[in-house]
Amino acid sequence: MKPVELKMKAFGSYAQEAVIRFSDFNRGLFLISGETGAGKTMIFDAISFALYGKTSGGERDERRMHCDRVPFSENTVVSLAFLQNDRLYRVERRLRFSKKRGTENEYNDAKQEADLTEPDGITVTGSEKVSARCTELLGMDVEQFRKIVMLAQGEFREFLRADSDRKNEILGRLFDNTAFTRYQNLLSGARSMLFEERRDGQEKLKRLIDDGFPEEERILYHPERPDFLDRLSALVQADGERLAELGERKKSVQDRLQALNLAYGAGEGVNRELKELGEKKARLEELDSRETEFRALEAENGRIATVLHLVGPKMEARKRAEEALRKAEQEIRKLEAALEESSSRLEAARASVEADAEARERSERLKNKIHSLKEQMPRYRELQGKLEALSRAELAEKAAREGRERAAERQQALKDEQEEL
Repeated sequence: MKPVELKMKAFGSYAQEAVIRFSDFNRGLFLISGETGAGKTMIFDAISFALYGKTSGGERDERRMHCDRVPFSENTVVSLAFLQNDRLYRVERRLRFSKKRGTENEYNDAKQEADLTEPDGITVTGSEKVSARCTELLGMDVEQFRKIVMLAQGEFREFLRADSDRKNEILGRLFDNTAFTRYQNLLSGARSMLFEERRDGQEKLKRLIDDGFPEEERILYHPERPDFLDRLSALVQADGERLAELGERKKSVQDRLQALNLAYGAGEGVNRELKELGEKKARLEELDSRETEFRALEAENGRIATVLHLVGPKMEARKRAEEALRKAEQEIRKLEAALEESSSRLEAARASVEADAEARERSERLKNKIHSLKEQMPRYRELQGKLEALSRAELAEKAAREGRERAAERQQALKDEQEEL
């Protein structure tokens, strides 16, 4: 920002309109001088007030900005024309005091008004809007403007009289050096950390030299010797050559170890086969020793087959007997029903036998039929006994067949194992 023209009226010590054309001072530096109270600081206050609505020191309120030699009925006006990026801007800020009602010379607090005219003719109106636009144009707010563009008079005098630490404090307060202080602390901490790391590295290097070299050679590898790095480089090169040689020897040993491992694996396979062969041989000897048992099982199997051969016809006879028994039982149930009916009829016939000869004859026939049925009953009982005998024979045949099957399965398993061996 480059000031071009400043106008002040009823502002501070300037009662009448005062105009300062900074464009007249276009070369070198210029000095603003004058007696105390002549209005030197008010020039900086006016620039700050025009841009931000506040003075450079921030110590004057709106009533103190107004010239005390001018009545409050006259407005305070400050106008500033300035260049920013070679574009001309003009800002005007006013303090308007309104009279209190019912009074003659009492005024209310000032109302601040502001206008900013931009190069393209657009006008920004309103105190806060103008302050925000100036902050946007200059890239700094009023506090930053105070610290960067100008030093307040009292703070500059304090700065000149202070010692170095106090000057650093004042400059830090004026220019907000917190970022630089932070980086200074970071660098200081990094320096201390590097110093600690260097000291730890030196101690570790000393321990390595003490542990890795005999006492008479330690002086040759002292870190303060001028040829320390050359000696270490030579030592590293020699160790590298030694390491390469050891690597070749290691590779040769690994090849031999691999060959031995392969041979060992093959030997382990042969040992497993020999062990398996020995186990099978022992199992074969065990089976040979049980030949007598196998023969006994074969004989038992033969006997079971004979029993099955003998029991087979009986099973057929049992089936036939069961069928005959079923039919006989049906016949018995029919005969019993007929017997019961005949008994009933016989009783009825007895009642009328005296009166009916024909009924007497029928009674005789029923008696004969009942007698015949009673004679046939023993035959059915004999048939029932035969069926029970067949049932017992069937159970014996079933047990014999199961024993034969178990013996056959056992004999077959032993044969399969014998054939495998």
